[in-house]
Amino acid sequence: MSDTEHRSFKILKFVLRLLCAVVIIGVLIWKSREQLNSCLHAFDYKLVLPAILFYAAHHAVCAWRWQRLAALQNFEISFYEALSLTLQGAFFSLILPGGAIGGDVVKMGILAKRQKKGSRVEGMFTIFMDRVIGMVSLFGLSIVLLLLFMDKLPSLRIPGVNISLFQLKMIVGIILALCVAGIAAGVGIFFHRSFEKVPFIRAMMQFADRRFNNAVSRMTSAANLYAKSPWQLIFLTLISVCFVHLMIVVPMIFLLSGTDLPLNGANLLLIATAVTLGNIAGLIPLAPGGIGLRDLTVIAVFSSGGIAAGNGETAQLLMTGVMIFVSLLGGIFFILDPGTKSISTDRNEP
Repeated sequence: MSDTEHRSFKILKFVLRLLCAVVIIGVLIWKSREQLNSCLHAFDYKLVLPAILFYAAHHAVCAWRWQRLAALQNFEISFYEALSLTLQGAFFSLILPGGAIGGDVVKMGILAKRQKKGSRVEGMFTIFMDRVIGMVSLFGLSIVLLLLFMDKLPSLRIPGVNISLFQLKMIVGIILALCVAGIAAGVGIFFHRSFEKVPFIRAMMQFADRRFNNAVSRMTSAANLYAKSPWQLIFLTLISVCFVHLMIVVPMIFLLSGTDLPLNGANLLLIATAVTLGNIAGLIPLAPGGIGLRDLTVIAVFSSGGIAAGNGETAQLLMTGVMIFVSLLGGIFFILDPGTKSISTDRNEP
């Protein structure tokens, strides 16, 4: 495949993913158009501002988390630089094919240009570890919330889809298994020495080392450095649960309050479960930024908890707007970023 054909194929995939998001959002709006129209007219729009602020705050915590992870690898990154690159990653996650992974790739590229020669692999590994901490905390929170949510399954209804209770339990079981597998994969990084005892894996790692200038060995060395600070990693994981993933729940609470939804303990658990499962669905690179699948998942869970049609759709669609708005702010950081600053490190390798 030529470069032109490859580029055209990537553009086509992006257009199809964008179309998928538009179709899902369009169907959700059409099915609840009357309730949506009524809710949007009665909505208290001053609550959009705190929703934006809390969603932006979750990005700030992500930036701080990455700054701490970089410090464990002896990289000195200012909070502004960490925040700038984090928001730039969010921006490119929205506009590039590949979703969050695409944003991370761009973030790695920008970071690589700033670092001193001989430290790029370790610097990019800090981004990888930041993603691992985020995933482990998201999957761990999801497991807890799903187990608490099991008694709601009989009333769960997915708009436009006929599905039995057995099928729902199978889906939940698969999600739980994937969450456990994701956590195991994240933790497994620190047990690479055990995997290296397997001849095939050791041979593949040695081949990759020769092919990519000892990059695999350098990454395992970076993993060993993190393994020396287990309490720091546990602390950052707990911070991620409380101030990253649960922080995203707060904007939704404000937006649902704007629809006059009464908030109580049962509704708060429902909202936390819906938003968290929606974020997992958003990881599937079917549409830019996870838009569409996230909305469908959140609205389906809201419906299972008795949130009236229109209220849940209004809050989720406004939430999607908040996420897009904050992510687009990353484009401003990209435009203003001179791209010439280097991130200092005490590494002396060539």
